[in-house]
This record gives sequence, C-alpha cells and structure tokens, in this order.
Amino acid sequence: AMAADGAQIRQVLGGILDAKYRMRPATAHPSSAKKFGGAMAQESKTFMGMMGNLADQWARFRNLVMASGLFDWLTGRLGRLLDTLDRMAASGSLQRIAEQVGKRLVDAFKAAEAAVEWAWPWIKKLALGLDWIAGKMGGWGNMAGVFTGLYLTKKATGASCREGIAELNQCVAALRRGRREAI
Repeated sequence: AMAADGAQIRQVLGGILDAKYRMRPATAHPSSAKKFGGAMAQESKTFMGMMGNLADQWARFRNLVMASGLFDWLTGRLGRLLDTLDRMAASGSLQRIAEQVGKRLVDAFKAAEAAVEWAWPWIKKLALGLDWIAGKMGGWGNMAGVFTGLYLTKKATGASCREGIAELNQCVAALRRGRREAI
C-alpha cells in the first residue's frame, strides 16, 4: 500500500509541476486592444504595472530554467527520495527515526523550559536593577549613553572589561550616594 501511495504522490506532484512549468504563456486576443483602448499599455507604465511585468518576466525565466533540464532532474531526484521514504516506511525505520527525533525535541524543549525557569528570577532582578540605574541616570537613553561611552572608552584606550566595570561600579556607587554630578 505504501509503494502505491508513493507512486500516487509522484503522479500528482508530476501533474502539478508539469502544469506549472511546461505551460506556454497565454497570448492576448487581438480584439483586446480595441476593447480596452490602450488601458493595458498605460497600466504597464505605472509602478504596479512595472512590478507585474517584472513578475511575468521572472515567471518566464523560471519556466526557461526548469525547461532547460532542471525539471527532469528534480523530478527524478524527488522520485528517488519518495522511493527511499516508501522503503523506510515499509521497513519501520521511518517510524523509529520519527520517534527518536520526537523524543530529542521533547528533551530539548524540557531543557529550555528548565533553563528559563532557573534564569527567570535572575532576569527579573537584572531588569529591576537596570530600571533602578536608568531611573538614577535620568532614563534609559542616558544609561545607554553611559554604556556606549564606556564601550567606546574601552575601545579607544584599550582598557580591560574589568576596568570598565570598575568605572561603572563607581558611577553606581555615586548614584547611590546621590551625587549625580560624578557621572
């Protein structure tokens, strides 16, 4: 039953791809120019008309690429892939792989959940601390300016990260003492 399903899938996909990539573009009926009085020519000069023409050209190019042999190559490869999947389903190996992948995904999500649960109190404390510092500095913009200044100073002077943090600690200590002018 599985091989028949694969064959049926290949047949349906082949029909869809054939219809999409082997069709010739339709040509306009000769009477349409009289009927629409040049409206299409005017529309093709607008931005949306040009975008539509670009999309048409892209579709034409895609069709030419597919007709150059890529379509046949891809359908052959897809057919072999479907055959392999059919064999794997029949032997049970596809089910075993799916179970392994599912178990590993569950384990990964459990680990991520545990990490977030562990880190969440620390994240909240960090956010409260940063909010307190930003408030003392006159807002988040000022705090961002201080951190940017520390970073640029480090880059310009070659100061270590430890020295930059020491400077920041001095600034925070000064804020705690209420001496904003120290910043």
